[in-house]
Amino acid sequence: SIATIFLSSPTSLSAQTPQIIVNWTPYWGWFNPEYQVVIQDSIGDTTHVSASSLLSDTIDRPLVDGIYKVWVETVNPQDTTLVSQSNYLTFNRITPPPIVILPLFLPNVVTPNGDGVNDALVVRNLEQYPGSKIVITNRWGQEVYSNEDYKNDWVADASPGSYYVFLEVSDGRTFKGLLQIL
Repeated sequence: SIATIFLSSPTSLSAQTPQIIVNWTPYWGWFNPEYQVVIQDSIGDTTHVSASSLLSDTIDRPLVDGIYKVWVETVNPQDTTLVSQSNYLTFNRITPPPIVILPLFLPNVVTPNGDGVNDALVVRNLEQYPGSKIVITNRWGQEVYSNEDYKNDWVADASPGSYYVFLEVSDGRTFKGLLQIL
């Protein structure tokens, strides 16, 4: 009896995998068939990526984002007008957007007068580093404020004057600076 080719799910298909391994069942209708793995992009362009008499192959994942179909086909060696195709599998190729890390900025002035401008000590872009630790001391080294997971929420509730800020960012960097409360 003549059996069709059945393409099974790729054994490796994560977003980071540069290659895809495809497996299929043999076609029993022709003697010594040769198989081709075919990839079709979302526009409809096809690429025959390999030819093999084996029942498995490794193909490179396309470099361009899009939706792709993969199937296996074989041509009758005695009559090349006869072609048998497997079922097809679909996969997406999506490149994640790059992660943009913005620089930190530790201000040196806080004016907690209730006007909504510079009332709190706001370290610009600190939200990218959850779990950052801050310690604020007065000029004699006495701790005025500390927080193990600072969220830019300290409204300077200390007397006007000079203070020292010690910021330990969750990525291991440390910053020190002078802070004026006006």
